[in-house]
Amino acid sequence: MAALSSLLPVTRGDSLRRRFILLVAVVAGALLGLSALVIERAHAGARAWAEAETLATARALAQMVDYRFATAAALLQGLAVSPSLRAGDLEAFGRDLGSAADRARLGSLALSRADGTLLLHRAVEGAAPPAGLAGNTAIGRAAASGRTAVSDLFDGVVLVAVPVPGPAAGPADLYVLSLALPADGLAEALAAQGLPPGTVAALIDTAGVVVARSPGQREYAGTGLVPEVRATVEAGEAEAVVRTRRVDGVPASIGLVRAPASGFRIAIGVAQDAFLARLGTTLLLALLAGGGLVLAALLLLLLLARRVSRGIGWLGTLADPVPQRMGYRQGLAEIDAAAAALTGARARQEAAQAALARREAGFRAAFEAPVIGMAQIDLATGAILLANDRFCGILGHPAAALLDGGNLFTLLATALTEAQRAALGQGRAVTLAAEYARPDGATLWLELGLAAIRDAAVQPPRVVVVLEDMSGRHRDTQRQRLLTRELAHRAVNALTVVQAAIRLTPQEDAAAYAAAVEARVAALARAHGLLAHGGWSGAELEAVVAGELAPFLPARPGAAGRTRLAGPPLMLRAEAVQPLAMVVHELATNSTKYGALSRPAGQVEVAWSVEARPGFLELRWSETGGPPVLRPPARRGFGSRLIEATVRGQLGGGLQLSWLPGGLVCLLAILLGRAVREGVAAEAEAGRGG
Repeated sequence: MAALSSLLPVTRGDSLRRRFILLVAVVAGALLGLSALVIERAHAGARAWAEAETLATARALAQMVDYRFATAAALLQGLAVSPSLRAGDLEAFGRDLGSAADRARLGSLALSRADGTLLLHRAVEGAAPPAGLAGNTAIGRAAASGRTAVSDLFDGVVLVAVPVPGPAAGPADLYVLSLALPADGLAEALAAQGLPPGTVAALIDTAGVVVARSPGQREYAGTGLVPEVRATVEAGEAEAVVRTRRVDGVPASIGLVRAPASGFRIAIGVAQDAFLARLGTTLLLALLAGGGLVLAALLLLLLLARRVSRGIGWLGTLADPVPQRMGYRQGLAEIDAAAAALTGARARQEAAQAALARREAGFRAAFEAPVIGMAQIDLATGAILLANDRFCGILGHPAAALLDGGNLFTLLATALTEAQRAALGQGRAVTLAAEYARPDGATLWLELGLAAIRDAAVQPPRVVVVLEDMSGRHRDTQRQRLLTRELAHRAVNALTVVQAAIRLTPQEDAAAYAAAVEARVAALARAHGLLAHGGWSGAELEAVVAGELAPFLPARPGAAGRTRLAGPPLMLRAEAVQPLAMVVHELATNSTKYGALSRPAGQVEVAWSVEARPGFLELRWSETGGPPVLRPPARRGFGSRLIEATVRGQLGGGLQLSWLPGGLVCLLAILLGRAVREGVAAEAEAGRGG
């Protein structure tokens, strides 16, 4: 026709209608002879075009299905780098899993072992975990291959599984994160594509089972395929058109396309009646033209020219932001089909854009959640491309500064090694702890999880960063270690003293031996209790002295005035508490046996001072009202030896015993720095100097 049109003269103001009028004179003679050929070619061309359109629609749906699986895998990969999961804290990770399930609303999230043993499950609106998780092939394939796996239909869902190394990073500790996509949700996605009437879309898994169908999800989900379609699927063809009866018995042309990533297939079945309806007007016009009536042909061509002109103009309006006369039909199959295709493409595009907007909103909600710091950086340079408020708050920089020139590799230059950067470039996840100095002078202990985004479409190549401030936990751990070492040291000292008490206490009288050992062990226990009450940092001197004197006071009325304690409040160092307690215990024991506390009228005064002798703590033990002292004891007992060894050896101090006629006076002098805690010792020195 183009060749014939080129033979016609072209005049100024030439139009489509004029060309049709001139053309009728040329083609009228050959119209009858060519009518049969035209009809056959029109029929074949329309069918080929419709089948190609069917395959194009199937390809678009296959990409949509793969994108849905990829979205699920991206969510699982983001959760896989959670520090709580790396640390094996399943309780904390369970909260992250529930939060992600509520935000994404794609389906049930689960954490299992490589054998399918369910560890955690979080679902939207309380859905139960899929049955038979341990037997699902996707769990095993993901664990064996180390890559994302998609299951066939089971228990009404399709499972997307991602392997996750456990805390010990060994094969036995391998976890698998999975997301169960409901088959009904996939069916709704197919139904939302706005396919023409008489057209059915179905999603088929790799086993040849219908996963989702629009319409008819309830009747056909989980069923097999008709023999002709199954044979085509088993032949492994990537694309094909099969003319057969659909599973609902309707004759149709079925376009099959295999999704490149998941291997699932999309089947688009168009009823034969739809094809014939599109050809009806063309066949009728061809038959009328074949009648040889030139006048009728001329009128028809004029009408056709008018319709084509108006239709072409109308088709141009379908791309406008607000299309005109969306429901208008030209009556020409080609233009109407093109209009339907453009309208369907526009609807699919709008639906895809709406779905993309919803997914982006879900991602943004998860990214901006204040629970954990998240960012994306350039894999090659470390430049910070995206960062949420929590991430900026932890690092102590405003978002504008981090997104305009901020570089994570520079901020963590001492913590992130070249080997770890190389591992990121190879697609491996990296976790690390780093000591970080904030701009405000605060020092933080951070934990980071980094994982490269494995998607070639994302440019430049990026790394997802998850950041947590673990400073409080780090300080608690360090304090716990210090307290543990201190407790072990005190326990060893206490056991050493107990061993010495047992070995050196006179053993002539079994009952006296047992009582003496028990009393000395009790003194150690009281000192130990005071240390524990003070967090192993020390104890009040008055509490130590009072605790050792209390057991020797008889429990009768009027006995409370036999002892007197005098001295300023002082906090003893932790290492001085047990030695001083043993010294006071031995002095009290000696007084009970031989001194003032052995008589009802006897009294003991214990006084201490940090001012009497510069740089020393002086403690004075004075007894009055006891048996007259005629001379010092002829021999030194275990108690006297223990007092002297403790004061001189453990405390590094001096000891002076005076056996006065009125009773024993014991004066202890201990270096202030060995006996009193540093802050208290400094205050005492400053107060004395003033």
